[in-house]
Amino acid sequence: MTYQVDAECYRIVEVKNGQYHTLFHGMPTEEGRRSRRLPLNEWLIAEEKMVSYGKGSPEMLSGFNVILCKSECEAYLARFKDYRKLKVVKCLAQELRPKPRANAEVWLARKLMIVE
Repeated sequence: MTYQVDAECYRIVEVKNGQYHTLFHGMPTEEGRRSRRLPLNEWLIAEEKMVSYGKGSPEMLSGFNVILCKSECEAYLARFKDYRKLKVVKCLAQELRPKPRANAEVWLARKLMIVE
């Protein structure tokens, strides 16, 4: 069920060689490979599939993880104890729905554009 159609939001990305990348899972490319690189100012469509986060956890429809409030996203970023260079970036998102069982106010978006 979609709860919000369009939203300005924020996302945590990894910065590698000046480019933004997803933290964990890559997306399919036209060449048939997977890539974690996230282009700027381009609408991306999530690879939607049923996923679960651990044995015995309920399945949910995947999507792009976003947070609607910048300060909440920055607080969530502070939880990471990571060697990678991570950053909060501004995005536009469409077709959002709440992410079940999230540790913060995380939403799942079907469409995403990084504008920062």
